[in-house]
This record gives sequence, C-alpha cells and structure tokens, in this order.
Amino acid sequence: MWNGFGDNARVLKWVCERIDGKGKFQDTAIGYLPTADAIDMKGYADDNKRSASEVAAVMATLTSVDKEGWKKEIAAVAESYDQFGSKMPHVLKAKLAEITAALNK
Repeated sequence: MWNGFGDNARVLKWVCERIDGKGKFQDTAIGYLPTADAIDMKGYADDNKRSASEVAAVMATLTSVDKEGWKKEIAAVAESYDQFGSKMPHVLKAKLAEITAALNK
C-alpha cells in the first residue's frame, strides 16, 4: 500500500500541520488519525502509475481502524504485560483499558 521511506515525508508534513493546528484529523478508538484526504498525495498517483481513485481507496484503508484487528493486538499487548507483574506501570494498563473500551463501543 505504502511505498515507504520517501513517502514518509508526506506523513511528517501532516504531523507538522497538526502541530500548527491546521492538519485535518479524525478521533478514533486508537487516537487521532489523519482523515483520508489530510495527507498531501500530489504526484503520488503519477509516480506510482495509479489512478486518483486507487490512491483515494488506499488512503481510506490506511486511515481507517480495523477494530477486530486492534482488539487482537491489544490482547497480545496485555498478555505481554503479564510478565512484569506488579512492576508494570499502572498508567500503561489504564491506557490499554481505555483503548479496549473505545474499541468495544
């Protein structure tokens, strides 16, 4: 879906725009994500021989949240926390619980 290193500057541009209060975002169960049209994709379609609609579809996928996939990931993270017992910082467990609750809405 994503070509990688060279195109990461597009995401960094969005991060800087967010810092400046200008970048468009959506509030999701896992936090703030760019909207499908928030990342500057100028030239991407031509450089990668894709149509504008293909690029739009890829961006919609990249900026969506797969709730079931995240639930599995959260369960795996929670399981990895078990090895630390009482030494695991409460704030990390609390954040997992917060994300889990948001995913279950």
